[in-house]
Amino acid sequence: MKFGSLALVTVFTLCSATTSFAQDSNEGKELSFEVTELRSAQEYQETIALAEQLLGANQFHEGLLQLVDVVETGDDSEEYYRDAEFLIGVGLFHLGLYQSSYSYFEKVLDAEPRHARYGEVLPWLVALHQKIPGESATLERMAEYEESAYPAELKDEIYFYVGQFYYYQSRLRDSLKALRKVTTGREQYYLRARYLEGVVQVRNNNAKAASAAFKSILRYEKESGTNSNVADKIYRMSLLSLARIFYTIGQYETAIRYYDQIPEYSPDWLESLLEVSWSYFQIDNFGRALGNLHTLNSPYFEEEYYPEALVLEAVILHSNCHYSSALDSIHRFIKSYHPLYKELDQQLKVPRDPNQFYGWLARMSRSGADLSKRLKRIFNTTLTDRKLNRLFRFILHLNQEIEALKRLSQNAPMTAFSASLIGEISAFRALVIGDAGSLARSRLVSVHKELRRQLSDALKVKFETLNSRKRALKKGLSMTGEATRDGNPYDLDSEHQYWPFDGEYWKDELDSYTVELDNRCPKQKPRAKRGSTKGDAAK
Repeated sequence: MKFGSLALVTVFTLCSATTSFAQDSNEGKELSFEVTELRSAQEYQETIALAEQLLGANQFHEGLLQLVDVVETGDDSEEYYRDAEFLIGVGLFHLGLYQSSYSYFEKVLDAEPRHARYGEVLPWLVALHQKIPGESATLERMAEYEESAYPAELKDEIYFYVGQFYYYQSRLRDSLKALRKVTTGREQYYLRARYLEGVVQVRNNNAKAASAAFKSILRYEKESGTNSNVADKIYRMSLLSLARIFYTIGQYETAIRYYDQIPEYSPDWLESLLEVSWSYFQIDNFGRALGNLHTLNSPYFEEEYYPEALVLEAVILHSNCHYSSALDSIHRFIKSYHPLYKELDQQLKVPRDPNQFYGWLARMSRSGADLSKRLKRIFNTTLTDRKLNRLFRFILHLNQEIEALKRLSQNAPMTAFSASLIGEISAFRALVIGDAGSLARSRLVSVHKELRRQLSDALKVKFETLNSRKRALKKGLSMTGEATRDGNPYDLDSEHQYWPFDGEYWKDELDSYTVELDNRCPKQKPRAKRGSTKGDAAK
């Protein structure tokens, strides 16, 4: 490619500071001059065309060198300048520097008047969102586009992402409008859109519409199957959501049916065991409820955090007048969780700003030296929060990108360019770290408050149990009795076998325990159907 001859402008500057041109004042002094190279817009456009060819040939570093020269020496009011910024975004994307890439695409999006490359940025926004874990800025920029600008092959993705953005902004009507346009053409986005539609309807307190959205996912799985881990996850989440909806409206047996479909040992299984125990409690199937709680207390899950299990166990035992056993459950709960509450309370009282709180969490996640085993369980549970996890992964990506830019800066022509990006991303990372620290603290404060409530509930159960036992003793009622009977108390079919628990847990039988519990209470009139308790409502 031929380039036009360079136009040179020579600027001469006298070394002497005086304005006099007398010979004696300048004698022995040399004239110095600076040469500023000016290129025409046409020449810059030719450089950009060469850079675009290099990028197309996967010579990304070489192409970036040409483009960086344009933005460092060119006129930012010229149209070619935006072309260079767009192509820098492309080059940085291919080098895996995704946040840096976004910063250059954003320059094109913000240009006034609107640049010719504006429409070309949209597919890159989709690609960036899929590459950068936890970021959300691209969603907002996608939502700025008219639907007519959506590439046909990306419409489902964009409709979903726009619906997701509006959901985050609590613009629920706009969210539903976008989500309903996602077709079955792309399985992952169709299922994600249907699930988020159900979540939006839950926020709208529309249980019927929410159920319809979640059931559409179950129908899809039944008719077409699922072909990815993401689809399998959405299927499980839909089952769990349907179970919670039916529990909330008092249809406990229907809720149990959905809970029972959640695959054993899947990530949602233990949570479903605890929640379905409340449903069993509501229909007086105390044996199955206690059997699930027995599973949660097995050695296989000693690293998990389910304090509510012991409180529910005590409530069931109390309701059947097993007062001594109920008190024993409460004692175990208080013994285990009151010190934990105090330890967490102590950690939260240490004065830390959001950035310091994040740093402390990061150190704890690496070593955990200052945490008890049970407190580590709380931290692990808190840190699996989806939104918080996305922020942590985002910060990790920013850290990796800064290190990559430092390596890029070792190339002399890219030093200033890389340094500018490092400063920009470092400042942005500090903001994200602050957000993560604030969110992490709020999550731990919520756990702290919930544990305090559970301790309070446990003390109420203890107080009521002691009073009930005292009243029973005054009436001369027997507080003894066998919780189990000899032999096989169950009417089993040919595919099942009765096997009394002997203290050994079998991993393949963890979801099939049942505790036979005799009711020691004096016969009373049939009680009215339970309403949701405060603890139930959380289910």
